[in-house]
Amino acid sequence: MEDLNPSIVPLPPSAPRTQHGPHVLARAKKYITPTTKVHSYISDEISKRKEIEDASHRSAFPPAEREISLYKDACRSLEIHPKQSIIDVFRQGVPGGILDFSKDYIGDVNLIALSQALDATSLPIIEIYLNHNGIENPGVVCLCNVLKGSDHIRRVSLSYNNISDRAGKALLDLIESCPSLHSVDVIGTSFGQEIAVKIFEAMERRHYQ
Repeated sequence: MEDLNPSIVPLPPSAPRTQHGPHVLARAKKYITPTTKVHSYISDEISKRKEIEDASHRSAFPPAEREISLYKDACRSLEIHPKQSIIDVFRQGVPGGILDFSKDYIGDVNLIALSQALDATSLPIIEIYLNHNGIENPGVVCLCNVLKGSDHIRRVSLSYNNISDRAGKALLDLIESCPSLHSVDVIGTSFGQEIAVKIFEAMERRHYQ
């Protein structure tokens, strides 16, 4: 098949090769244009195919409308404004049971509202990412209480948040109550050495069970 890379365009023997000047480039352009058009066509086809695949992916995971409604209700009860980034994640349909709020900066009160919504749903949460979110101890304690005893949760990421031993103890209780939990991310937190060691040892025992 003919090479379709627009950066490598073989000119036919009749094309000028040794002369220089604008007129030469103008004459050579007619040999380059067809290949460029073919490359553009292929790019368009790839883009169309990706759009179809994305649409198929979205249809496979319909928006979690009930969870959005529960979250908005929780926000009303706490007298706070719903965070659009949380709603957007639920609109993606929670594929694979993964909730990724990384770097969304949802804040502590919105984490409490989110936890209340998760407590009222049967949606299985397998992984939840909350790193870089400005969350604090109360929100993490609330989330851990909701997830406690879950048969699904496998990973909880809380890295780079202003959380200390109070949240660490709640996380330790979560680890002990959830045999399915095999990964906890707490880099960049303010856990004391004692609670950090306990979490590390609990996870180490989990991996060797």
